[in-house]
Amino acid sequence: HTMIKINETLFVPAAPFGFSPRYPDGKKGYLQKRGHYIKNWRMRFFVLEKTTLIENVVEKYSLNKNFVINYYVDEKCNKLKGSYIINEDTVLETLQEFDGKANVLTVTSQKASGEIETMHLSTGTEEERLQWFNALKEAIHGGFRSIVMTDLSPSGFFPKFNLIVKYRRTVDSVTNDIAVNDGNILLARELQVRPKISYDLNDYYFSLLLVDLDSPARAASHRRFCVYWALVNVCQNDKAAIKEVATYQPPAPYYGTGLHRYIFLLFQQSHILDESEVESTANWFTPREGFPYPQWKASMGYTAPVGINGFYAEWDECCDEYHKEAKVIPQEQYMSPRQLAAFQNPQVQEQQQVLYSPDDEHVDEENNSSDEEEYTARASSISAPVAPPL
Repeated sequence: HTMIKINETLFVPAAPFGFSPRYPDGKKGYLQKRGHYIKNWRMRFFVLEKTTLIENVVEKYSLNKNFVINYYVDEKCNKLKGSYIINEDTVLETLQEFDGKANVLTVTSQKASGEIETMHLSTGTEEERLQWFNALKEAIHGGFRSIVMTDLSPSGFFPKFNLIVKYRRTVDSVTNDIAVNDGNILLARELQVRPKISYDLNDYYFSLLLVDLDSPARAASHRRFCVYWALVNVCQNDKAAIKEVATYQPPAPYYGTGLHRYIFLLFQQSHILDESEVESTANWFTPREGFPYPQWKASMGYTAPVGINGFYAEWDECCDEYHKEAKVIPQEQYMSPRQLAAFQNPQVQEQQQVLYSPDDEHVDEENNSSDEEEYTARASSISAPVAPPL
């Protein structure tokens, strides 16, 4: 992203996170196909779409989230020439040249007849081949796009579930939903009440986090995670099991720090956590600033999130009130004019505490313990977590 300088502060403009699939409904167009028996190339019209649109395939194989690629004589789609199921067993490869044709894709998958067969397809341009490759790759992963966000994972990952997040907004006694949608911008004042969460399947247990990736500031040289909400044992068919291990706090960026990235992360648990495991998990979220995400993820046995969504938010006047209620004093460089005026009053300093110091390397000088050791060793007592409404 291009950096913009405003009032001597560097900001990164908001842009979609890239969580939404590029081809949610598949893709269609003409491609050259090499014959399976007669090895010549013929132009065919291909349609990549969800199997819910193909009744006979769904009934025959009872597939879930699978796609199918059909090919026809032309775009009228009156004469079906063949059909291949696209799912996690499909093998996709690219070739610069094959049998005299450039920009070739090979698709090895199960035909509607049940046979495994390889198609050789040639596109007109390399750009077109890339488009078809990406569309087929998303279809292989159930319609989900590869997420590339190095803050969360050193390599890309594919989600498995749609994570739907909705806040509630009331204006002039009229209440409506505000959907979190792949990096849209929400106002801090709209985030006071924890949102409603839903996802595709109801029979699994999940852990859910809401984290700020840009604490204390997006342009800071050493950004840290800050946790605003954490749940475990999230199951839509067993809501009594849900435990809130870090209570919801409204996202409240510091003054002058630009747009922060707030990300909801869904992790699939291998089992329902018992009481001792819930308490052990809760200890990771004290304090919330500088949350050791990689260590926590490893301790839980998680590799990558199975669901993801997020939004941008920046400081507005209500954030000062959130900070005051939490007895938080930002570093002076991140104080609003009102906070700065109040901070210069010694009585205010006595009543509040500093939650975060950008210069703090988070190492205990006396025993030189690391982040991981400090969090792992923490065994302070906690109150019994309760199940919030979802």
